[in-house]
Amino acid sequence: MLILYMDESYNNRTMCLGGWLANKEKWREIERAWGERIEYERRISAKRAEPQISRYHASDCASLMGEFSTWERGRQVLFVKRLLRIITAFQPFGVVLGVSVIDYLKHFPSTNKAWRYGLYRLCMWRCLEDVGDVVARCFPGERVAVIHDKGDFDQAAKAAFDMALNGRHGKVFTTIAPISWESSMPLQCADWIAFDGFKALDVRLHCNTDYLRRSLHKLLGKKHPMYVGYITSNLWPLLIQKMREANAKTYEA
Repeated sequence: MLILYMDESYNNRTMCLGGWLANKEKWREIERAWGERIEYERRISAKRAEPQISRYHASDCASLMGEFSTWERGRQVLFVKRLLRIITAFQPFGVVLGVSVIDYLKHFPSTNKAWRYGLYRLCMWRCLEDVGDVVARCFPGERVAVIHDKGDFDQAAKAAFDMALNGRHGKVFTTIAPISWESSMPLQCADWIAFDGFKALDVRLHCNTDYLRRSLHKLLGKKHPMYVGYITSNLWPLLIQKMREANAKTYEA
């Protein structure tokens, strides 16, 4: 059994979903090592009479805000490097997908925040399709349980999962469940790849460069197993057709 942990990161022009796929045994090892590093940082903070972090939170850590507000930049950089070392040591398969909000709204106009629901559903559905391809190619015969960060997009995630069940790799997936970060340390790993993937793809989609965040590029440079994708303007007609087909099969089911 494989488990896929997913999280999202977005602003008003880009949405990105990212996650890691690994078996239960590998996740236990990652959780152990990740938890040890968090506890190490908590002990340092305690000795300095500083607030102790409860977890790794990508955006707060990167900007030295929230629980990381008393940290200096050198400590933050070293902390992230140590977490990346855990990821590269155990080699979970990474998945990142980014979509331009502007492109989405061209095809699905919205005057309120409803676009977030629709765009999240689209991203999750495409991620699950890509994960199905990965499993068929790299883990034949395995099945996948999906866990995502609990929040405003729970219904969108379930809708995307139902679409994936009626897709070409529907038999790969077993269940989907929203879980809060307090109950799942692997979601902290997903938070990292969603945030760094978002930063990379936000620039790639809107500035037309090959820029990648240093940490994400480091993983790719080491041939870490990973799929990083984005939807270009010319792909939207085909994508919309596939979405309609997937929706139709879901309603029939």
